[in-house]
Amino acid sequence: FYRTKYKSFAVGQCLSSKESSNVLVIKREVFISGIKHYSISIEAEPWKKTTLLSESALHDRQYVPLP
Repeated sequence: FYRTKYKSFAVGQCLSSKESSNVLVIKREVFISGIKHYSISIEAEPWKKTTLLSESALHDRQYVPLP
């Protein structure tokens, strides 16, 4: 099967999901073994540590940029 092409995310962008009420903020972009990853934090809890997620994981969890 073929994956559909998605728009890439940008640093500083806020993301939301239909499944979750959390809003994520992208802190930085990192390439690991040629795969794009993003360091993200939950907007309501910026003091907590950030999490590293791949671009495909964000798309699989149906996160989309806020307008």
